[in-house]
Amino acid sequence: MSDRTIGFGEFYHVYNRGVEKRNIFLDHEDFSMFCHHLYALNHEDSITNLPRQRDLKFSRKPIVKIHGFCLMNNHYHLLLEEILEGGISKFMQKLGTGYTMYFNKKYERSGALFQGKYKFKHVIADSHFDYILDYIHLNPHDEGPTFVIKKLLKYRWSSLPVYLNIAKNFSSIVSVEFFLDYFNGVQEYRNHLEKSFYSRNNLLSNAEILIDSFDEA
Repeated sequence: MSDRTIGFGEFYHVYNRGVEKRNIFLDHEDFSMFCHHLYALNHEDSITNLPRQRDLKFSRKPIVKIHGFCLMNNHYHLLLEEILEGGISKFMQKLGTGYTMYFNKKYERSGALFQGKYKFKHVIADSHFDYILDYIHLNPHDEGPTFVIKKLLKYRWSSLPVYLNIAKNFSSIVSVEFFLDYFNGVQEYRNHLEKSFYSRNNLLSNAEILIDSFDEA
């Protein structure tokens, strides 16, 4: 899907993974730096003006709205809204370049870090809005019959603790108002997430928007 199809005010599931499926987050600092970039690079200024310190409070003018995210060892998921024409394209270019520069310098490597350009899918149908956030937040859950939301809440590199009002670490990164209003509050969203785990057929029925198609151009 071409960036030219991205529409103002529309929502998109954006994702990518490491080249050759390699891990792109090797330690705590890597996860933390990517989260810093989610905040600092969501700004009209060029990447050269990125603050050196990991300050999540400096003044900026966002170019996208981040409604959710989850970082895994070898890939990431973002739920973005286009709030400025060309904003998602500009933000993702800065994010990919900025993190690759950091990673390559730290680990003394060169070349591409990600598997080509980021992929994205348009979130448009009601069913997509019902399940896209659940899909992103359920990524860290181990396969198995038992749903343990406490374990998900212990996973730091996700927007779920912000949504459930457990932690404020990334409240400056994530905009939770739209989806908390959509699900009628924190407790209702928590209930919905648990139901999504036990009713996986609902997630599978929306596979075209949820499942990561990394082989797409």
